Amino acid sequence: MGRPPKIQAEHEAILVEIVESDPTARIEEVRLEFFRRCNVKVHDQTLASTLKRLRIERMPSHEVVTIEKAETDVPRYGYTDAHCRQTPEQTSPSCLTDAEWELVRDISENEGGRGLPPRISRRVLVDACCYVVRSV
Repeated sequence: MGRPPKIQAEHEAILVEIVESDPTARIEEVRLEFFRRCNVKVHDQTLASTLKRLRIERMPSHEVVTIEKAETDVPRYGYTDAHCRQTPEQTSPSCLTDAEWELVRDISENEGGRGLPPRISRRVLVDACCYVVRSV
């Protein structure tokens, strides 16, 4: 007699559909998607045994995904002209151009605001931040 199975026959088709849509999904991802579609909570082991009974094999992601390196014409070493975008108003390549600075100034500068005037120019401060962000 025993307890009725948690995953009924009508749910098995949905389970097959879930695994076929993403064969590399982890068991917990399959369980969550199964719960979302069927509103049936099952344990990971119950799900695994049902998949085994249905002879459904999930694939480890490292077997499915292949990574290929792009072929390069010439090996590149160090800092090239492609990295350099220095215009006359920039003191270093990481500094903002005048057009970029206008966009930043619209956001950051408060004309007629209160408080002491800044000791360091905002442009120098933003350029320093950009240098740090771009050099990491």
